Amino acid sequence: MKLKISNSATVFKLIQEGKYVLLSNLLERATFFVVFIVLARSLPKNIYGLITAIFVFSNILYFFFDFGLPFYFQREFAISNNNLIKEIGSILRLKIYLFLVYITFVLLYFKGEILENTSLILIISISIYIFGTNSLFNAILLGKKLYRTSFILMLFSRCMFLPAFLVSSFYNLNVNFIIYNFLIAAILHSILLINQLDKNELRIDLRIVDRDKIMKILKSSIPIGAGLIFVWFYDKVDVLIIQNIISFKAVASYAIAYSIYKTVQIIPGILLVPAYNNFSRNFSTKNFINWKELKPIIIFLTLISLIVITVFYFSADIIILIIYGRKYLSSALYLKGLIFAIPGLFLNNLTGVISNSIRKENFPLIGTGIGAVVNISFNIIMVGAIGIWGAVYSTIIAEYLVLLIQLVLLRKYYISFKYIMI
Repeated sequence: MKLKISNSATVFKLIQEGKYVLLSNLLERATFFVVFIVLARSLPKNIYGLITAIFVFSNILYFFFDFGLPFYFQREFAISNNNLIKEIGSILRLKIYLFLVYITFVLLYFKGEILENTSLILIISISIYIFGTNSLFNAILLGKKLYRTSFILMLFSRCMFLPAFLVSSFYNLNVNFIIYNFLIAAILHSILLINQLDKNELRIDLRIVDRDKIMKILKSSIPIGAGLIFVWFYDKVDVLIIQNIISFKAVASYAIAYSIYKTVQIIPGILLVPAYNNFSRNFSTKNFINWKELKPIIIFLTLISLIVITVFYFSADIIILIIYGRKYLSSALYLKGLIFAIPGLFLNNLTGVISNSIRKENFPLIGTGIGAVVNISFNIIMVGAIGIWGAVYSTIIAEYLVLLIQLVLLRKYYISFKYIMI
């Protein structure tokens, strides 16, 4: 099967549709960017490194219990499958049971810190689980193209969270009390999302359990989820490797550079979230995806990535100095290295969206799986040999490797390069 050529939406139309997605991503990135700046500047390096490690490990672990369900439900609701709301309750029941397994693994991993930092570990990990579950509710809104509603709900919850966090930080309150703001924000966002779904006659009923339908959903969603797990592995495991091989202080230096590098990932989202809906709908009804819809996206993502590289390469020192202060100035060097992975990052997001849209969820799974294995292997070898730069080089290699593998799979099964390179 080939991707056929026909008229479709332009990049500008996608940007118009996805502007609230961009605003949501900007808001989320900006909120946590500010939060981690405040934490980095106000806490000792070892405590900041511990908090970073808890966030990273909890996020990685959560994706084992995510099952790719947000992407699955966004795709299915994009093709107007409202009946699936009946299965959301069963899925939530499953996630409640799995929470006990999740929290046990978190406590086991941080057993060396549990005597002194039990509250810190529990608050952060529970917040991450709730935030992750919120993404399932939000995916339904995105699938129904309720982008503005999704943004407004997030805006309200973050506007409640950020001032409370800043005030508690300003008055140098106990770090556990400061972190409690994450948990409150997660719960508030859950309430807002569930209430909004109810208003749109998408009522979730936890009493409904249909095991057969759950298994049918998981059969399609788990490959997506497994791919996301691999993404998180090669995206975040370098922090844990640096923690174990070097120190929490080294984690702090690398994490700051990496957080700025990952901030630019909000850019593809403005195109790819609405494009995912369009691709899924087109493939469901017409059994093809338009090349004219793909080509401008590829050009846009490539040009933007080159602009971002140029800007960050020549201003990394100034950015780090202004935002984080002189004690983290060494992070600028690592940022200058990481930015060369951006074109691969942008474009493998696109190939992943295409693959999931055409129900070839195993393509991103294979690509990210191989990428994760290579990334972890390179990190273990190179971080031990050359320090933090080993993590930088491993990230660059992983992003382009994932892109290459997904392109090869798409070319083999769906695309004739001779046909599309017109």
